[in-house]
Amino acid sequence: MVLTASFSFALVTVLYSFLDKVDQVMLERICGDRETSLYAAAYRGMDAIHMYLMIILTIFFARFAHFISDFSMQSRLLRLAQVLTALPLLFISVVVFFYGEILISLLFTNSSAEEIETMTLAFKILFVSTLTNGLFMVYSTLLSSTGSIKFVNKVVLGGILLNVLLNLYLIPIQGATGAAWATTITLGCM
Repeated sequence: MVLTASFSFALVTVLYSFLDKVDQVMLERICGDRETSLYAAAYRGMDAIHMYLMIILTIFFARFAHFISDFSMQSRLLRLAQVLTALPLLFISVVVFFYGEILISLLFTNSSAEEIETMTLAFKILFVSTLTNGLFMVYSTLLSSTGSIKFVNKVVLGGILLNVLLNLYLIPIQGATGAAWATTITLGCM
């Protein structure tokens, strides 16, 4: 009974993991290792910020579930969660948009100017998705913790399908930046 009840939560974990890696796998298959490594370098910055979100939103997941029938408290928690996710994301995104090339240059000192340019552009594009996804990820947390996990699974599955289609179109044209655009569009639609 416990395994059956937890299936939807396990499925959302698998779906998010698949969504997280589909870009890199498709990029490697279509363009090769060089473009994949440039994209992966830019993606690490986005992934680091997602760790902050996971820490904060895990706390709110438990609190939302605790107040499952108290909608006024859920509303107050939702506003607090939005502030705690939005302010750091806005600050970091502004830094990335203005100083992204410097950050990438400091992290990847052995890269050529062309590689730095590609990584910086992908980094900035991915931070657009980080900002939009981070601002709205709290709603997914609320839905998951209050019993709407099947809806979240459907949304993530739709996001995977959209991401694959966008990658099939954009990666052959733009390489690593195409994969970044596919991620940004997908997360913006989810």
